[in-house]
Amino acid sequence: MARGELIAYCDDDDALRPRHVELLVAELKANPRAGFAYTQMICHNPSGPVLISANDPCADGIGTPMIMHRASLTRDIARWGRPSSFEDWEMIARWLDVGVKWVAVNEQTVDVYYSMFARRSDPLRAAGPSGAAPTVPSKN
Repeated sequence: MARGELIAYCDDDDALRPRHVELLVAELKANPRAGFAYTQMICHNPSGPVLISANDPCADGIGTPMIMHRASLTRDIARWGRPSSFEDWEMIARWLDVGVKWVAVNEQTVDVYYSMFARRSDPLRAAGPSGAAPTVPSKN
């Protein structure tokens, strides 16, 4: 169990760019009434890279790797529910339902390389984010 004041998530198919944690910590410190902050994410999938971004949190515009939240949100309001394809959104929606404030950061700081097509041997995945424009691994 996390013991810090702020919690962020990183799964095995996520790559956090160098400023991800720094930006989210700064936003939460600058906005002490906000319960969570989130950035933008690039999903690298077989049909090409897709930007996941939203000015207002919504089911198709926010995912766990994008957020940092105060530990009190999972202690006092909403914990993870049953595993599902919408579990990220379901937890965030419970926070919003009780009026938790949030901050959106207009910067791409997360790359997700879905495990169903990206293998650990992929050079792009192994190298991690470079800050360059997103690309998709070659199928050759």
